[in-house]
Amino acid sequence: MKRLSSLLFFIVCTLLEANALRVRTDRVTYEVDLTAHTAEMIELDKDFSGRLTIPNPLKLGYDDYAVVGIADNACKNRSGLKSATLPETVTYIGQSVFQGCKNLETVNIPDDVKRIEYATFMGCESLTSVIIPEGVEYIGVSAFQGCLKLESINFPNNINEIGESAFSNTALTAVKIQGNGKTTIGKQAFNMCQNVKTIEIGDGVVSIGDEAFWHCWQTESVIIGNQVKTIGAGAFNYCDLLYSVTLGEGLETIGAGAFGGCDNLKEVNIPNLQVWCNISFEGIKSDEISISGLSANPLTIAKHLFINGEEVKELVIPQGVDKLADGLFWGYKELTSVSIPGSVKDIGNYTFAKCGNITSVALQEGTETIGIYAFLECYQLKKMVIPNSVKVLGSSAFSYCTNMTDVKVGDGVTALENNVFCDCSSLTSVTLPEGLTSIGFLAFGGCSLTQINIPEHVTKIGINAFYGCSSLADIYVHSSTPAEIGEYTFWEKTYSKATLHVPSGNLQNYATAAHWNRFIHIVDDVEPSAVLSPTATEEPQMIFDINGNRLPHLTPGINIIKYHNGEIRKRYVKQ
Repeated sequence: MKRLSSLLFFIVCTLLEANALRVRTDRVTYEVDLTAHTAEMIELDKDFSGRLTIPNPLKLGYDDYAVVGIADNACKNRSGLKSATLPETVTYIGQSVFQGCKNLETVNIPDDVKRIEYATFMGCESLTSVIIPEGVEYIGVSAFQGCLKLESINFPNNINEIGESAFSNTALTAVKIQGNGKTTIGKQAFNMCQNVKTIEIGDGVVSIGDEAFWHCWQTESVIIGNQVKTIGAGAFNYCDLLYSVTLGEGLETIGAGAFGGCDNLKEVNIPNLQVWCNISFEGIKSDEISISGLSANPLTIAKHLFINGEEVKELVIPQGVDKLADGLFWGYKELTSVSIPGSVKDIGNYTFAKCGNITSVALQEGTETIGIYAFLECYQLKKMVIPNSVKVLGSSAFSYCTNMTDVKVGDGVTALENNVFCDCSSLTSVTLPEGLTSIGFLAFGGCSLTQINIPEHVTKIGINAFYGCSSLADIYVHSSTPAEIGEYTFWEKTYSKATLHVPSGNLQNYATAAHWNRFIHIVDDVEPSAVLSPTATEEPQMIFDINGNRLPHLTPGINIIKYHNGEIRKRYVKQ
């Protein structure tokens, strides 16, 4: 009789191949491998309601079959499913197996499962916790996305990858991932996890994807491990309550907008300055700085940088650092002094922009480039000596350093770019290198220079280069050939009030040169290689015309002037 019942059982099964068949029992359909004596769960009845237990083993007649897997979509959108118990024989769970099971509260993942596939638990709105076995190496795209009550989950150390949106929009309260030395966290992996308070990324994680923790608005602290090399664009964007960030030793790149909208960020903790100086912040272009570029750097928001609990105020860049990244210390107002070794070849764009309390900057020979806006609005900076090794001094490099009084530009600079010292309103003294060939637009606009020596090799001076220099009384030029200037290279009043000093014997060259001829007072008293002091306050003893006739006062044309010290000079007075 038993033999007959066994025969009848096989008759109602669907024969697939010689060694396989499909069978339905207890409202569950399986595909059975008769040779291997294994079974795969194929489908749960669509109207199933209650608790599902997959048997171990599956008994068919006199034979046992180990259930080793759950096929793709097997329980998808079964809203009546409350719980699922899977046997330890299961080694794989397919894609979307429990997707949309909105009333599923509990499920176990057997120890031999290595991968949690795409959307496996997506939209399981009632699932509160899951234990992921240590053997799991991969959590797929959207694996737990939309599990609105999922408050806690463990992350095995063996995990290699957490896929895109894997835990997006869940109720997790904390994220702690140690990693295995090659673990990656995918794009938007935890975005919109609005209950996460702490994020701890261990030393075994190597990268954090774009927008990985976007809008985790209750997060208060983030710790990044020592092997993380990349933090993606927008990774912590709009973590509104984020207060503290700790960065690891291996960090190389932070993407644009990584900390955008983290308006309550107050401290950035780093292991040492070498690490900080090696970071590249994305989103800062060669000619401009964007909001996303600024917020790649958490310091631009936090305004406080700590090493081992001590705030950095007197900055000494370590020997061996070869470049300071764009925007590295942007807006860091706690800095009071900066010392940069010669190993630093490149000071990037905006590197110290808006560091308003820096009073001194010490540069050593070896630095070659100072980027655009590098020291913009360093209001308290008093003096600046630019080493001879510097070849490029970027536009607006020292703009609005309003308390700077004295600048010496090193011999390596051949061009002063646009706005380089613009609106340095206290600047009274500038020493320019002999090899200088050009002075850019508004280079000294708004400065308080009383005199300027223009080196012999300067061939072009830009429009408004000295605009607004209302105190400029003496201009010394050292070239017999007048440089190219514009109509408004000098301030309008300078042409009538200041004295233009030109090389001896070249008065007529300047008196007839375009725009230089606007000067009312021209004197050919500059000797070769001489640097002359202003003479505006000296009173002439006697004045003669070019024919030797004594004059009562300066008259239009060329005047021969004898001073009380016996010195004789020529001065041209415009008609």
